[in-house]
Amino acid sequence: MATLTVCLPREFEHQSAVLRHPARMKVVACGRRWGKTACGLMAVLDGHGPIVNGRPFYRGAFDGGKIWWVVPDYPTAVEIWRDLKFATRHGRKDKNEVERRIELHSGGSVVVRSAHDPEALVAVGLDGVVVDEAAKIDGSAWDFLRPALADRQGWCILISTPKGMGDNWFWQKFQFAADAPGWARWQQPSSANPLMTAAELAQAHADAPRLYAQEYEARFEEMEDCEWPASYFPDSLWFDEWPQGLVLKTIALDPSKGRDAKSGDYSAFVLLGRTEDGMLWAEADLGRRTAEQIVEDAIEHQRVFLADAFAIESNAFADLFCTLIARESQRRGIMVPVVPVVNMVNKQVRIRRLGPYLARGAIRFRNTKGTRLLVQQLRDCFQGLFDDGPDALEMALRMAVEVHNGRQRRGPQRMRS
Repeated sequence: MATLTVCLPREFEHQSAVLRHPARMKVVACGRRWGKTACGLMAVLDGHGPIVNGRPFYRGAFDGGKIWWVVPDYPTAVEIWRDLKFATRHGRKDKNEVERRIELHSGGSVVVRSAHDPEALVAVGLDGVVVDEAAKIDGSAWDFLRPALADRQGWCILISTPKGMGDNWFWQKFQFAADAPGWARWQQPSSANPLMTAAELAQAHADAPRLYAQEYEARFEEMEDCEWPASYFPDSLWFDEWPQGLVLKTIALDPSKGRDAKSGDYSAFVLLGRTEDGMLWAEADLGRRTAEQIVEDAIEHQRVFLADAFAIESNAFADLFCTLIARESQRRGIMVPVVPVVNMVNKQVRIRRLGPYLARGAIRFRNTKGTRLLVQQLRDCFQGLFDDGPDALEMALRMAVEVHNGRQRRGPQRMRS
């Protein structure tokens, strides 16, 4: 049987202060290229903490630990899974590609999990968990992960480049770890990695000066290029159940192209209602699904919500969904008032139309996992992340204005931006 070991190469010695610290719970805010993946790999396999009897005090998979490595989304999980397989290629007992699980001869295991659905992060008896790129993950993920560490007194390492302040849960945990018993925190700039040269850092500063403090110096800041401030998203914006007396209802679908054909297209449904006082109420259903599932979910949303109009982005290939949904709904005898939407205006311009509504608190959001993801996308707008949810919300709002103004009485028509 091959023996596995994780050596600490010279270029990663700067991580030893984190890995050998006696704290059970650790929060690491670090700059780009600091070595998050390498640190996570060493922790999940070799464990961490001070060396006791020749081994780290908090055990990893090498010593029989049951460990999870949690990442924000499927594409990141694929990358981490690749690195984990390479690191254990000479000494693992088994691997499961579907579950992304490595089993070792020690009886330990490492599972790579995506946090795109926080409620799926339910486990019993974990010895440890690494939450990678934690700032990009919905804070509710921790609510499901923390109980899994209780019965085995499991450990955690939350590691990420910062991403704003305020309601960002990683920032809150960083503040909490300052003086909480059993917790410790670090703020590690990219320059701590000896492979990052001064010339490279200077070039990075020149290329992206507004992002440099956050991305390379690991500072928590409200980004200047965030479209809307945290004050637009107070706790009071959430609601649990749809209010009575909705006088207008619309649904919008953005059937965006997916990144992986095996997991289906990434699509966004937004349900929007308006009460007599002008308040808007929104719920989102965001996720990857096949074309067949998009059609199925569209019909089910209409069956339950009974929208006055159902807007579907019909640019390019997406026009097919208008036909598929209309045909299938007719076959089932469920009326889906499909309105094709041809978006001619730039997406950023369209999404910015939401600003005045958010500024005056005119939109409230239902407290569901899909809607929480929508709100996170709104807060992350125009930073290179997913924007399908905000785009669908803008379409639902635009359709609501059309309905409110009585334009739908002229019959189904192709709505333009």
